[in-house]
Amino acid sequence: MEEKNLLEKIINWAGSEEVIRLALLTGSFADRSVKDELSDYDISFFCSDTQKLTECDTWVKDIDDVWVVIPEKYDLLKASISTKLVIFKGGKKVDFSFFSLQHLDKLEIEGLPDAFNMGYEVLVDKGQLANKLPLPKFTGFRECRPSEAEFHSLIEEFWFEVHHVAKYLYRRDLWSVQFRLSGIFHNILIRMICWNEAAKHNWEHTTHANGKELEKWVGKETCNSIHKIFPHFDTEEGWQSLRELLQLFTKLSCETSQSLGYKKLTELETEISLFITKLEDKQKQVGNK
Repeated sequence: MEEKNLLEKIINWAGSEEVIRLALLTGSFADRSVKDELSDYDISFFCSDTQKLTECDTWVKDIDDVWVVIPEKYDLLKASISTKLVIFKGGKKVDFSFFSLQHLDKLEIEGLPDAFNMGYEVLVDKGQLANKLPLPKFTGFRECRPSEAEFHSLIEEFWFEVHHVAKYLYRRDLWSVQFRLSGIFHNILIRMICWNEAAKHNWEHTTHANGKELEKWVGKETCNSIHKIFPHFDTEEGWQSLRELLQLFTKLSCETSQSLGYKKLTELETEISLFITKLEDKQKQVGNK
């Protein structure tokens, strides 16, 4: 399936669907980021009746043959926005989001959220509704300075979690090790990485909370360290990865606390680091007997 052909089918279908009043293309095909043949389409429909499209999936097949449709929701504009994540036959993925016309009025008054401010292209417009939208500034997804309480809370959560990782490594419970590390990587470490990079760029640096295209917006030194923290399903390698993780997080949190002018939680870091080191040494001694 050719990309242009699919997008044309979506435009033609949206033009004939009465409830769709405005269709926008966002994401990598509308902003200034690099895209390739695997990039998704992100399409926002502003509708007179969203339920007609959100409560069933049959209309998707009117566009083209489909492999799978996954309904989801996300929060935007202080509302829960329904989406349908579709993979069409041939492998092209399209994320459809459904907004009411009241949401369009809200954008006109309050301005564009990041997803739209990064860039949008009008695909279908019935009644010049796009004139209500501010022009995109092609900026967004920038971190706000955390409060000192928020910053310290993330650090405390990190040390709470790595304490558990060390215990599971000691018990050789490798599944639980991977489970805990996954949470640290996706919920804690990436947050600190975003804050660290934003602080280095005076809080005017585009990041991504999910780590998307991380190597394009993270410094080389941090990237090199990240390559060392993902272990295989192995106890010895798990300890090595944990040491690398502690070193990376401590460095990032120290740099960022200095930039923010916040107090460092030195005692917490020192004592749990020592606990982890003793636990690793104890396991090695037991293993050598």
